[in-house]
Amino acid sequence: MENEVRTTLDKRSSSTSQQRIVVMGTGAGVGKTVFCAGLVNLLGAKFWKPIQAGLEGEADTERVARLASLSPDRIVPERYRLQTAAWPHCSAEVDEVRINADSLDVPDTEGQPLVIEGIGGLMEPLNCGSLYIDLLEGWRLPVVLCTSTTLGTINCSLLSIEALRRRQIDILESRFRWRKEFRCGESDLRD
Repeated sequence: MENEVRTTLDKRSSSTSQQRIVVMGTGAGVGKTVFCAGLVNLLGAKFWKPIQAGLEGEADTERVARLASLSPDRIVPERYRLQTAAWPHCSAEVDEVRINADSLDVPDTEGQPLVIEGIGGLMEPLNCGSLYIDLLEGWRLPVVLCTSTTLGTINCSLLSIEALRRRQIDILESRFRWRKEFRCGESDLRD
């Protein structure tokens, strides 16, 4: 994988020092955080998760920092840290916070690469008037789409790719999280 990503990045820019990449998924649990940890190390990048919903246990930023052995200066603090584990709009309502999409400008990392981890999927509501994909459209940054291969997920993957293409958001890579779901001849599915 390292060579694939590096080759793709080199084609996009003569210098990865200016690279800003958004890692999105088709939903929660598709491997975005682990992929971000690897990508941050590969690029020598900083990490930013603009919105963290759910603070019980290890949050995604803390997990990336641990997995990638990042020093604190390579972590850009979340703009919103929401207590409730839910989609951003719901979590913000429960926590009595309003997410202002205009406050989510990509931070200046002084020329250092930046890996940005999205929350959930592309169509996650941020507030009553905007979706996460609206934010991506404004940023105009390339996206790595992490998807699952569990039963019934190909539709979500293809719809996500189509949504990105319709808004002319560059898809840098698609990464599938492979799982053995079942054995041939058996009807009971497994994780």
